[in-house]
Amino acid sequence: MSNRYEICLVSTCNTDTPLCLAVNVYDAKTIIVDNYVAELNWLRWLVDDLGNNNIALWHPDTKSKLVASEQDGSLSLRAGDIDSTTSYAADEIWSVARIQNSTNFWKAFSDGAMELFGHGVTLLVGGYAMRPSFNTDRNLNVLGNGPYNPNSVVAAWDGWSGGAANERWLPAFIGAAPATSAFA
Repeated sequence: MSNRYEICLVSTCNTDTPLCLAVNVYDAKTIIVDNYVAELNWLRWLVDDLGNNNIALWHPDTKSKLVASEQDGSLSLRAGDIDSTTSYAADEIWSVARIQNSTNFWKAFSDGAMELFGHGVTLLVGGYAMRPSFNTDRNLNVLGNGPYNPNSVVAAWDGWSGGAANERWLPAFIGAAPATSAFA
């Protein structure tokens, strides 16, 4: 049985205001980053932790899984029911890889957990790459060269810039971090 927990995925691409992986509230399908606000459900993802650093990301409001296109890396949502899902297609599985020696804004924090903005959200720091399991050359990436703002589009970009800010993610656990997770 898999381990499930709720997170916001915080991008490290904006040091002024945390940006989180989100479903665009206006079209309910475009995957973007948006300003972190603890109460906003479109910023939250339910993680189905599949073991071996593999996860599936579900958006609770749309009852859909995050899917990466095998052709171009574009992201979409695929409807489903998490409670009756027993297996996942390759384009629905994400591999989590810890990035060593993260730099820039996040270097100021030590490894471990911290409270994020006093909202009962636990954030593991250090940085992670999120990769579709079918192609580890692709990485969850806020597209562009910056500056990165709310509504910037996110895709599974084909390439790695050595852990650039727009390709690093931090899980902000809603409530306490689970005892075990892909983000360990």
